[in-house]
Amino acid sequence: MIPVSSRLIELARSDGILDTQCAERDCRPVVLATNLRVSAGLPTFAPLPVLWSPFLENSGITMDESKERCYQFMYYTSVDGEKLSRELKEMNVSYRSALFGHERVSSTITKDFKPITIYEIDAEVRRYQQYAASFTHKHAARPILSYVITLNTEASNLSNLDRCIKPLSIQLTVI
Repeated sequence: MIPVSSRLIELARSDGILDTQCAERDCRPVVLATNLRVSAGLPTFAPLPVLWSPFLENSGITMDESKERCYQFMYYTSVDGEKLSRELKEMNVSYRSALFGHERVSSTITKDFKPITIYEIDAEVRRYQQYAASFTHKHAARPILSYVITLNTEASNLSNLDRCIKPLSIQLTVI
């Protein structure tokens, strides 16, 4: 994690991104880390925000914004409806928490625990599929991605990301 973070800081300094003053959240440069562990740990070591991580709502954004960013993350990393359904049904805590809330995932968080039903999973998968089918360049512009981090050991399909950023003339650096 430290070498990736160091490289990210070095690139951001040389690109002048760290010097950019921006009051609006949407204009700050954002990092897409395709691995959830990297995405979760990166904010500890680097000054740039991530597009989405399992703990993003701890950064002060709303549940709705976290869900939107989770959808973007899944879209950019080519998660389709079938894969999302499988992940949710196989208890992927990261996706379940982002899409339904932590209180629906862990019985220790709330006294009135209501587990996620198969019907809710199917409905959420349909919502995501509709989102992915209607994804536009407007979605891709908020927030603006500046860097992509992928692991050499993972086969990442970023064709959706590539398709979205070309018309926006966004220059991405892959680390």
